[in-house]
Amino acid sequence: MRTLLAVLFATPLAAEDLPANFADLQIAAVVQAVEETQGHNDAFGMSTAKFSMGFDAGSLQLRWESPSGRVATAEGEIIGNFSPAGEAFVWAWGNETIPDALKPTALAIKSYAEARDLVELQEAQPGATLIYAERLAAIATLFPGVEGIYGTAWQGDQVIFLGFGPVEVTQP
Repeated sequence: MRTLLAVLFATPLAAEDLPANFADLQIAAVVQAVEETQGHNDAFGMSTAKFSMGFDAGSLQLRWESPSGRVATAEGEIIGNFSPAGEAFVWAWGNETIPDALKPTALAIKSYAEARDLVELQEAQPGATLIYAERLAAIATLFPGVEGIYGTAWQGDQVIFLGFGPVEVTQP
């Protein structure tokens, strides 16, 4: 199983420019995701590319290889994960086994949520569906440093959501 939601942000928003309520924040993230997913597909065929990732000295390297031979790479981070069996979305900040260096945006989301009392972003979300998990993960794209997100199968039936920064694309 593979799910995909990619977002490219030309100019990240400052925290004070983000919507102050959860519904508007979610809408802003989803609208941008829908508009920008095509950019990644046009640039390197992300939706049909073979995906791989590797950990290297405290960093997460993402790689997509398209059927046409284009290769895209980016440094990544962990936003959260979705468990269909447990019907829950868990933010990366809630997983102590993930080093802080691999979840900076998830930590920023938590701080943002605490400052605005947005409970939906401060705790795990039981009863979540995959679509709801994608919407939550998309919020990461509203924060500086995250130019896209990618969801992929992880440890059986779970989906892990990864944020990534600038993408380098090489042609065949």
